[in-house]
Amino acid sequence: MTNPDKPNEPTVDLSTEAPDTTPVMEQILERINSLAEAFADFRDETRKEFDTMRKEFTEVKQRLTANEKAIHTLSRKFDVFSIEAMAVKANVLDLENRIEELENRAS
Repeated sequence: MTNPDKPNEPTVDLSTEAPDTTPVMEQILERINSLAEAFADFRDETRKEFDTMRKEFTEVKQRLTANEKAIHTLSRKFDVFSIEAMAVKANVLDLENRIEELENRAS
């Protein structure tokens, strides 16, 4: 870039001394370090959340397995109950038929 009043001269004479970029570099490095710390914190928080979710998932899975076993057991009990109920119903029907026969014989 040139000086508008003196088109052939540079605005800043760079030939004698380079500008000090140390403060800018320090700011950049501080910002990079700050971002690195933020990412590390985010990673740690995310890891904790995933660990918590994994534990909760395991607990839910265990409860689901226990519930499935309980449902299966209950289903088997209902099967036994329905078989026994049908047997009782058959006995009742048989007794009703016998009573009806005896009533028919008596009349």
